[in-house]
Amino acid sequence: MSVTEVVEQLRRAHALLSEARNAAVVAETAISEGREIFDQGTAGSVWPQVHEMRRLGAEAGDDVRLAHTAIVQAQDIIDGYCISIAGHGIGAGGRPGRVDVGSIAERR
Repeated sequence: MSVTEVVEQLRRAHALLSEARNAAVVAETAISEGREIFDQGTAGSVWPQVHEMRRLGAEAGDDVRLAHTAIVQAQDIIDGYCISIAGHGIGAGGRPGRVDVGSIAERR
């Protein structure tokens, strides 16, 4: 496989990670908003299920933030590998760090 082909595969992987990163941001926002609504609606409740739901909501937010961090680290590794084999990062020839996700999806 040529370096050009490897770089193209790295770009696709990076783009998919960008989609996942965006989804993690959306998920974190939804979890946060859901927790606020739940907390307002259950304020003063002594039911153990309510406390369990609050704990689970906090854990879900933590998990999504950890996933987001891992995705960013994976993108950095891909970019670094691309630099080491091709002399440029994933964003070379375009906006640094950005890949046209739409065109990649069309090629699948």
